[in-house]
Amino acid sequence: MFKEKKWSNRIQLILLFVIFSAPLVGAYAYHAYVSNNTNVLVTDNNGEFYPRPQDLADIPFTISGASIAKVDGSESNEAKDGVEAPEIKKNAEGFPVLPFNSFDRRWYLIVPADQNCAEVCAANLEKIAYIRVVHARYAGRIISMLAHNGVASERVDELQKQFALTVIESPSRENFQQWLEPFYQGRGKTEFDPSRIYMVDPSKKLMMSYPADATPLDIYDDMKRLLKTSRVG
Repeated sequence: MFKEKKWSNRIQLILLFVIFSAPLVGAYAYHAYVSNNTNVLVTDNNGEFYPRPQDLADIPFTISGASIAKVDGSESNEAKDGVEAPEIKKNAEGFPVLPFNSFDRRWYLIVPADQNCAEVCAANLEKIAYIRVVHARYAGRIISMLAHNGVASERVDELQKQFALTVIESPSRENFQQWLEPFYQGRGKTEFDPSRIYMVDPSKKLMMSYPADATPLDIYDDMKRLLKTSRVG
């Protein structure tokens, strides 16, 4: 009788151990799976997080027109505080070629131009312009950006005035392809999707994107959380 009771107690202890340890084991297994599968990431955000944020800091671009004033130090390369500023490279048209890290530490919503920024592109620009309006309190922390590769200057001027954009252009077609690689490779894709809206954080990390059917409210909700919790940008 004593032995039977002893074994009964042991079985109960084992069952309790299994019951209480199962959630921990399951959580560990799930974490290990997610960590080793870059295409899996579950969040409460409306946008799709990049499993591994993509560093855009050194990606080169050309900037012109009204956008030049928004780049830190791009107006001149005069010496400051007795330190000689590095020489700024320029393209064939005389516009500066800079790394993306030249921009201030802000949050960036980027729309890539497909062809001449047709219907989907223009609709996405309207969405990110709306975000800056409804986020009036934080408008200075958000930069709306159009990235393109050879869109007609008249069209660029039209869009820039309509949506208060910062416009960046690839120094060459080869550079543009290099610029685009982190946008799709970081999502585990083999082709770039020009219909998406891309979010870059103040450290110039590409960290989230939105499909063409995302609403301004979807992006607004995510930006609201990020801006409230971030002390940078």
